[in-house]
This record gives sequence, structure tokens and C-alpha cells, in this order.
Amino acid sequence: MLKYLSKIESIFLLEQINDLNHCNRLDDFTNILISFGKQFDFDCISCTIVNVSGFLSDPKNNSQISLNIPDEFWKNYFKNKHFEIDVPLQAYLKSAKVVSWRDCLHTYGNDKPNMVDKSFYDIGINDGHTYGSFYERENCMSVFSFGKYRLAKSKINSGILSLMVPQFSCCYKQIVTQSSNVVSTLTKREIEVLNWLKEGKTSWEISRILTISERCVNFHVTNIQTKLDATNRTQAVAVALNQNLISL
Repeated sequence: MLKYLSKIESIFLLEQINDLNHCNRLDDFTNILISFGKQFDFDCISCTIVNVSGFLSDPKNNSQISLNIPDEFWKNYFKNKHFEIDVPLQAYLKSAKVVSWRDCLHTYGNDKPNMVDKSFYDIGINDGHTYGSFYERENCMSVFSFGKYRLAKSKINSGILSLMVPQFSCCYKQIVTQSSNVVSTLTKREIEVLNWLKEGKTSWEISRILTISERCVNFHVTNIQTKLDATNRTQAVAVALNQNLISL
């Protein structure tokens, strides 16, 4: 595959792999995807991690990344269960290989566009690829889609994605897992305290708001700092924001 790339493109991919190896924040990962899309002319990118047994049954996936794809598209996609007729997605599930949307329409779709294709055409996406990684132990998988406004160079893009998507997937899964683990260990009350710490409230002020003792608030703050590996309240809030545990 690398023989199709310029020296600049090859160096770019090596730098991306290095960045992924040091990436531990969802925002940074998103920026890496944006940079990748610009380098190889992908006009929209989406990725998510789902449970295999309940594949795409729950559209409320907080870890999903969607770049340049309208929210309305995904709302209709899940509402109308378009994943059941999404030809590239079904082809990926069958083959576990990089799937060209245009090529698989010939192979699996009898050359007949369906509602998913029409939805993409409506937002200007005419071609693309789908790929991901399976994680048998955790019974989950990643799904990455890369769309283009014009017809893609299938052979080149398939080669690039076969190299890079496993790298993207490994980093993405690690970030999502870390975030999920922290969320599962923080209690509802600790999240409440975190949100008030973000607003700059003191322990006494939080105790008045939540109608609990100041000592109890300090107990929660200590637990929060321990769980987030933070040395003080400010760092705890910063870590929580970086991991999307709370929002601005």
C-alpha cells in the first residue's frame, strides 16, 4: 500500500501512529481524525464502539464521534433502524474487511440505492469506506466510516484504512474504556459535587445547596480526587472536563 503514497503522506501516517500511541483524551483523538481526514480528503468521518450482541440497539452512545454529518442524519438513522439495511455496514460485518461503499453496492446491494444511500446523497456524500475492529473478549467492536463528496480512489483508500483504522480503533477503545471506568466508579452525589466545584463553590456552599454537612462534602471531594488521580479540586475539575464526565 505504501508504494501508492508520497513520502510526505508516508511520514504523515507515521506521525499519526506516534500521536495515537500518546493520545489519552477524546478531544485529542478527534483532532487526530480531523487531521487524517484533511490529509486524505475524507469529507466526513464517524466512529463508535458498540456491543456486538445488542448491535446499535441504543443510539445514545456518548462516545460516538461524528464529523461533518448532521445530527438529523443520525436521528433518522436510528429512529428508522437504517442500520438493518445499511449495505456497507452489513458487508463489513460479514467480511471484517475494509468495505468500499460503491463496490459493495454492486456486490450486496444489486446496484440499487436504499434509504441509507439516499440519506447520504441528500447531504452530499457520494462514496466512502467502512471498517473497524472486533474485540472478542469484550464482545464489542468499533465501526469507522469515512465519506467523500466525490468518488473515492478505492484501492488507495482501502490500503490506507487497513493500516490506520486498527490504530485508530485501539486508541479510541482505550479512551472510551478509561472514561467508562471512571464514570462507573463515581457516584451520583460525587458527580453533583464535581459540578458545583466547577462553579467555584466552597465546601460550605455546596453543603448548603445539597443540604448535607460540610464534612460530608469534604469526604466526597477526597473520594473524587482519589478516583480521578487529582492532587487538588482544580485538577479534579480539569480531569473531569477532559474526560467528559462533566460539561461546561
